[in-house]
Amino acid sequence: MLETMTHSETDDNPIPETPQEELTRLRAENAQLKRDMADLEMLYDTTTEHGEAIEDELAEKNIALEKIQARLQEELNQALRYVMALLPEPMNEPVRAEWLFIPSSELGGDSFGYHWIDSEHLAVYLLDVCGHGVGAALLSVTAINTLRGETLSGIDFRCPDQVLTAMNTVFDISKQNEMFLTLWYGVYNLVSHQLRFAGGGHNPAILITPVSGQTGEIMKFTPFQPIIGMIPDFTYRDQTMPVTPGSRIFVFSDGVYELQKVSGGMFSLKELSDMIARYGPQDHPDMNGLVTDLRAVQGRNAFDDDFSMIILDF
Repeated sequence: MLETMTHSETDDNPIPETPQEELTRLRAENAQLKRDMADLEMLYDTTTEHGEAIEDELAEKNIALEKIQARLQEELNQALRYVMALLPEPMNEPVRAEWLFIPSSELGGDSFGYHWIDSEHLAVYLLDVCGHGVGAALLSVTAINTLRGETLSGIDFRCPDQVLTAMNTVFDISKQNEMFLTLWYGVYNLVSHQLRFAGGGHNPAILITPVSGQTGEIMKFTPFQPIIGMIPDFTYRDQTMPVTPGSRIFVFSDGVYELQKVSGGMFSLKELSDMIARYGPQDHPDMNGLVTDLRAVQGRNAFDDDFSMIILDF
C-alpha cells in the first residue's frame, strides 16, 4: 500500500497554494515592502538632514579654525618682528661688526648681539635655544636681554667665565621646562688687542688673520664645556688669545654648517672654515655671497635651522 507524504513531513514536494492563499501572501509581502520603503525614506530624510547639519557645523568650525590659525600666525610674526628688533645695529668703528640672520620656516631660538661694556671692552655673544616655536623664542629673548642688559648680579661682564657660570645657574633646565641653550661669549680688549672668550655647548668661532691669508683657524674651546643649564654648579673657564689688527672673526650658530650636502653626507666645520676663508679680512665683500655658497652646498634656498652669524673686523 502506498503511503501519503504530507507537506509537514517533507519539503521536496510542497502542497501548492490555493489562489486565495497566494493572493493573501502577496498582499502581506506588498504591505511589508511599503513599510520598509517608508522606513528607508524616513532614514534617508533623517540622514540627509543630519548630513547637512554636519556640513554646516564643519563649515563653521573650519571658519573658526582659519581665524585661529591666522591669529596664531600673526602672533608668530609679531614674535619674529620682536626678535628682529633686538638685533644690534651694524658698527663701523673702532671695531667693525655686521651680521647675517635668516630665520628658518619656524620661529627659532637663535639670538645674538654685541655692545661696549666700557670704552675698552666689547662684548660679543650668540646663543641658540634648543627647538623651535614660541617657547624657544621666549627663552632666547630672555637670555639675550640678560646679556645685553647685564642683569646678572655680582659678576664682571668682562669675564666670560663668570658670565657663563652665572647663566648656567639662572637658566637651569629644570627651571626652564627642560629647555636648554648653547652660548658663545667673548670680550675684546681694544687696548691690548686680546679676545677673552668661552663657550657652553656651542660650536667654535673661526678666525682669519692677515698673516694666515686664505686659511681659516677654528677657535676650538679647550676644554669643551657643557651646554648652559645642563649641569648645576658647573664652573666654566675661558681662554684668551691675541687678535692681530686686520683680523676677521666669524661667530655663528650650528644652523650655518649642519647642512645635508647634495653630494651626500654632512657639511663639516672644516669645510665651512675653508669656504669662509674666501671672505677674509683683505676686504669687505658682500657676505650674502657666503649665503649663496652655502645654499648651493645643500641644493636649496631654505635652511632647516636658523642661520645666524656675526662678522667682526678688528
